[in-house]
Amino acid sequence: MTRKIIGVIIMVALLVFGCFAGTMFYRQYADAKSSASTFEELQEQIKNTEELPSSASDETVASTGKETDPVTEQQKLPEATTATKPTEETKPTEPAETTPPKQDKTEGEKPETTDPPKQTTEEPTQPKETEPEPEFDINYWIGYAKNYAVSKGLILSSAAVDCWDNPIGAGAHCIYLERDIQSRLNRYANDEDITDVWIWAEPTGSGRYNLYIGYA
Repeated sequence: MTRKIIGVIIMVALLVFGCFAGTMFYRQYADAKSSASTFEELQEQIKNTEELPSSASDETVASTGKETDPVTEQQKLPEATTATKPTEETKPTEPAETTPPKQDKTEGEKPETTDPPKQTTEEPTQPKETEPEPEFDINYWIGYAKNYAVSKGLILSSAAVDCWDNPIGAGAHCIYLERDIQSRLNRYANDEDITDVWIWAEPTGSGRYNLYIGYA
């Protein structure tokens, strides 16, 4: 049974292969035939195009020969017409009128008055006002230094004016004046040899002062 089945399958395969081969051969034959016919058509078209320019050139030569005849006839007509026209009488030319020269209207006219140039007065620029420095109260800082000295255990004595260190600059521009006063009095309070102090100020000009702290 198996051999029969295998034989049937082989037969079917051979039939299918034969049909496929036949169709492929027929397509190749049809393609070759169509290509041959198209090649013949191209040859005929090439022959026709080569024959067209020669016939067209003959037609253009004939047409140009016909067109030149009317031109020559038209050129002959004006020659005949010009001979028949009578000569026109020449009219005498009239003398041209001469216009008298224009007189310059300078007499009696007033000369144009030119306005003098306007003088522009520039306003003087006012200098910018400098903001005045805030008022500085030296007495306030003297009182502040005395109160701070007392708080540190120092005694205020007007007799303690023989010894002092460098004065402290005081004024509206001094932003560390409080710190400088405190550091100076703290140093004197920590010194066992200093018990009395006295504080006063001397002006140096422009609202500034030297703040002195004497000790004894």
